[in-house]
Amino acid sequence: MKRFLYGMLPACFAVLVAVAHAGVKPACWLIIYQPEVPKVLRK
Repeated sequence: MKRFLYGMLPACFAVLVAVAHAGVKPACWLIIYQPEVPKVLRK
């Protein structure tokens, strides 16, 4: 049973990383992407 769980953990973590990456990808196109702040919000 332990052997099965230890074999499945890397696959589960890979799926979690893929889901997290898919959620972040639309928010930033590049690693250092920073959106422009609207003039109304600047002080």
